[in-house]
Formats: sequence, structure tokens, C-alpha cells
Amino acid sequence: MGKSNPKDLPQNPQSDHPVEEEIEPILSEPGEADSQIVSEEHSQDIEQLTNALQRVQADFVNFKRRSEDDKQDQLKFANGQLILKILPIVDEFNMALKQTDSDNISGSWREGFDLIYRKLERILELVGVTRIEPSGLPFDPFEHEALSQLETREQKEGTILEVIRDGYKLHDRILRPAQVIVAKEASNENTNSGKLNLPDKEKENL
Repeated sequence: MGKSNPKDLPQNPQSDHPVEEEIEPILSEPGEADSQIVSEEHSQDIEQLTNALQRVQADFVNFKRRSEDDKQDQLKFANGQLILKILPIVDEFNMALKQTDSDNISGSWREGFDLIYRKLERILELVGVTRIEPSGLPFDPFEHEALSQLETREQKEGTILEVIRDGYKLHDRILRPAQVIVAKEASNENTNSGKLNLPDKEKENL
């Protein structure tokens, strides 16, 4: 048997590598799809990370704002305990001045006493303390402390008739409630001013 000559084998006129050309398109198509999926997953991850960072940034801004507000409140109300210790002294000055008014005491002693009292009030005002003025106003349990009730028809029930001890605010916060007497609706027994309700027959015998 003679050896075959390579020239005698059939040749493909279109390509020297026909099998490789047919396989290449088949292998390339899945690669493109995978890269598209990976790109979409990366986009989702980036979006999630961006949203998470935005939330963290917003939380940090809110935390910083709250910290600043807390710091300002601490500075604003830092003197609260000290002021509470000073208020009884102010009360005693106030009572002493009222007593001197009732006793008609005047002169340099009275003027000096009044000057000290005004200076104390001025100092309290400078640090943000204001007196609660409740007379004639409806009773407010957040600002007032009711010591007693007084029956009357001159004021509506729940109206403050008298202030026993002054109350104070430190800025917008109640430092000490005002002690007050509150109006109560008068009962029918008190509306007759002590007159007896007698039957008609007994009235005729009088």
C-alpha cells in the first residue's frame, strides 16, 4: 500500500480552521451575558452602599444637632439649683417689704431694704428668671400649686384668687410653681347671706 499524499486530501476552500470558527461564537455568547449580570449586581451594590452612607450621614447630622441642643440646654439651665436656693431669700425680702408697707414704715432703712430687693430681682432677670403672675388667671397645674379653695360668686370656678408664694420660670421651664388659692363655686347655702329659709306659716307668725 502506498503512502497518501497530503495534496490528495480534501481541502476546505473557505477556511483552514473550520471547527474553531464554529466553536468561537458559541463560547463567546455566555461570557457577554455573565458580564452583564455582574455589572447589574455591582450597580445594585453601589446603590445600596450609597443609600446606607446617606442614612449614616443623616443620622450623624441629627446626632450633632441634638448634641448641640443638649449642650445649650445644659448651659441655659446650669444655674437652676443655685437659683432655687436663692428664691427663699427673695421670698423673705418680699414678705418683709409687705410688712413694712402695712406698718407704714419709711425712711432710709426702708429705702435700702427695697434697693437690695430690686437688685436681687434684677440679677434673676439677667440669668433668665421671670416671676409667674397668675392672679385672675385659670388654674394651671403645670405652673400653679393649689393650697386651698375659696367659695365665691365673684370669680369663675378655677380662677386664681390669691398668690401665697410667688412662682418662677427659668427661661421656658418651670423652676418653682406658684402657690395659690383657687376660686370654688359657692354652694346654695352661702347664697342667702345667712338668712334662714322658713316655711310660709312660720313667716306669718313672725
